[in-house]
Amino acid sequence: MVIIAQIIIEATYLHETMSTHKIWEVVWDEVLADLLTPYRFVTSSAHTSWILWALTGFTSLGYTLWLSHQFPKVRQVVFGAKDD
Repeated sequence: MVIIAQIIIEATYLHETMSTHKIWEVVWDEVLADLLTPYRFVTSSAHTSWILWALTGFTSLGYTLWLSHQFPKVRQVVFGAKDD
């Protein structure tokens, strides 16, 4: 899901033409960045470094919402919600 979000962000906001080669390039870069954490920060250029923060926010929000949906105690702590 993160790779799909990254491709959509790059196509939408960076106005890049998406080709099969470009998609595989993005996938490869994402795999390297996941396996070698410093790779993500070293290769981030000034115009695309915000994508890293957007993806971090997207994945953190998604994980928080999933946890709160699965576990009522997490929902109580994070959102101050009462048990249903």
